[in-house]
Amino acid sequence: KYLAVICKAASDYTREIFHKLREREYNSELMRLYVVGGGGCMIQNFGDYDKDRVTIVRDIFDFANSS
Repeated sequence: KYLAVICKAASDYTREIFHKLREREYNSELMRLYVVGGGGCMIQNFGDYDKDRVTIVRDIFDFANSS
């Protein structure tokens, strides 16, 4: 019961993130999205997104050193 409420809240939150991005002209067909930071875990676990167009950077230091 509680888990369902938490999962729905997390899913709604990630949906709102993508809604806000689209309001600012993010177009997943034209742009690749890099998510850096704690929100990436939420998006990865609860978001509905094109996994081929979104890169979630879990370790910013490792990512920076590999570039």
